[in-house]
Amino acid sequence: MRWIAAILIIISVAIFSGVLDFEEAYEAKKASLTIHAPGATPEQMAVIKQTGKLLFTTCDGLKKYASDIEQVEASIGGIGSRNAGWVKGVNFKIKIADNPSSLPNKWRAAGHNLFYTVVGDKRPGIDIGKSTAGWFCGVGDTSPFIDEPRGVIVDQLT
Repeated sequence: MRWIAAILIIISVAIFSGVLDFEEAYEAKKASLTIHAPGATPEQMAVIKQTGKLLFTTCDGLKKYASDIEQVEASIGGIGSRNAGWVKGVNFKIKIADNPSSLPNKWRAAGHNLFYTVVGDKRPGIDIGKSTAGWFCGVGDTSPFIDEPRGVIVDQLT
């Protein structure tokens, strides 16, 4: 029981001290995530954070099972696997824990890296780069493109 109180205190301190880059603790297990984007300028980082929130909103399994995510890395530039005239994109690599505590077994996501690219331009949306990642977006074990008009946020990248 004491370890639960200790965890809640640590999360509360992190939230209120501004340590959390993602700016919110997720409802499921009160997990918090930080986006790592080495080399991004402050302006780019602001867009990356907004894009990350869009990804976690659209693919709500990422939010629901945030406690099983070890790391979120982002980079600018990749245009996904389906070139529909995209010029800019934000790539996300999300590392799932080797021994997740809450993921459905049928997803077989333990220890996987999930890949997503949020794009804008002529066809805004989310390119799911790996079949396992589709489960987190509610589309099963397929690697589709999800049309998402709010993906135009990446067009603000310089």
